[in-house]
Amino acid sequence: MRIAAINQDGENRSGAATLAAAMAEAFRPGSTIESILDVMETHSDFVIRRAVLLARSLAEEVGTAAGFTELFYERMLDRTWPAPMGTEPGQWSLERPWSASSIEIVPAVAGLIAVGGSDVNESLIDAASFGRDCDTIASIVGNILGASHGASSIRASWISECENVNRDLLSRLAPFVEPTFDAMAGDPRRIAGILSTRGRPWRGPDGPTPR
Repeated sequence: MRIAAINQDGENRSGAATLAAAMAEAFRPGSTIESILDVMETHSDFVIRRAVLLARSLAEEVGTAAGFTELFYERMLDRTWPAPMGTEPGQWSLERPWSASSIEIVPAVAGLIAVGGSDVNESLIDAASFGRDCDTIASIVGNILGASHGASSIRASWISECENVNRDLLSRLAPFVEPTFDAMAGDPRRIAGILSTRGRPWRGPDGPTPR
């Protein structure tokens, strides 16, 4: 959690630790949606914990992603970040159309997981359709639920499309591992090590790999 939060400050630092704890719990055999959400509450400061608790209560109140999203927009949007030109940081404004603050992102993730975490694919659709900083929200929801349910729970057509649009990236892995989504999901530490050499020639057992 310290590694995940090393480049953050304040609530964003706490939010990073909260999400790192959620990922760790999701990978634990026998974990459940409830245990993941419980860990998110445990590994957070007062502000993030309060936001997660509020999001879980909204999720319990309505029970659907659409209902949760509607109530979240009514009650929990962060209208203080980012600060538009000419305004003071932290000043509340209805004009802010989005927020990349953990105060908004972490509880949105928690609520979406609470209402739809049993179905990875539907949860991804709901998260991507949430609005606001939805690319971040959907990425986090997908990571947590993918870790919990396994890569095989993701639609094959989506995996195929991801492989197609990321063909250039995957081709760089070919000398070292099968350039497929399943191979990357099965050995993430090795993949991370390979990608960390980005910008330098690939070196196989017989020397640099031709580009």
